[in-house]
Amino acid sequence: MNLVIVGMIFAILLFPVSFAQGFEWNSLLIWEESQFISVAIVSDFDIDDKTVQIIKEVIESEKQDNGEFFGWNQALLFISEKTNTNIPLLRLTDDIEESSITIELSKFEGPKNMDGFTQYEIIDKKINKATIIIYDYDMLKQEQLELVVRHELGHALGLGHTYNSLDLMFPALDLKYSLISMFDLETLSEIYMKT
Repeated sequence: MNLVIVGMIFAILLFPVSFAQGFEWNSLLIWEESQFISVAIVSDFDIDDKTVQIIKEVIESEKQDNGEFFGWNQALLFISEKTNTNIPLLRLTDDIEESSITIELSKFEGPKNMDGFTQYEIIDKKINKATIIIYDYDMLKQEQLELVVRHELGHALGLGHTYNSLDLMFPALDLKYSLISMFDLETLSEIYMKT
């Protein structure tokens, strides 16, 4: 009997996601209610215009392919309108002090098998700030950089890793699954509806 209770507590701690998501995610978070989340790009090195444009496209692109999205804002607008949910959009800024999400581009190698990392500042169980580090950014091909930035912005918006290996938010990144899916968007919509 005690073993069952311990197992249930362990399962609850290990899978903090509601049953409605089918235990597909390892964690989910939300931002304070806001219309926009400001994003700044920083580096200790000079960032070329092409790299800035790639990141800008990951945020602002209106392109779609078979119901999947290249840009986060277009995807967020689509699901917000479809589900009548207020999910904040991303807005690029040059003011690092004003930014809520900072994308740090590093030329240094990250930990083994890690191209990017997202760290949160949490206040009252909501994201207050997020810092994204993209390791070895200058060694990544364009489509790899797009994938890593898209994935890490998914984390910064509140998505954890999914157990779905055919999705952008799966921990092992795969160029075949590099776009924002309805699976990702419906999950964001559901967690923002609950607030």
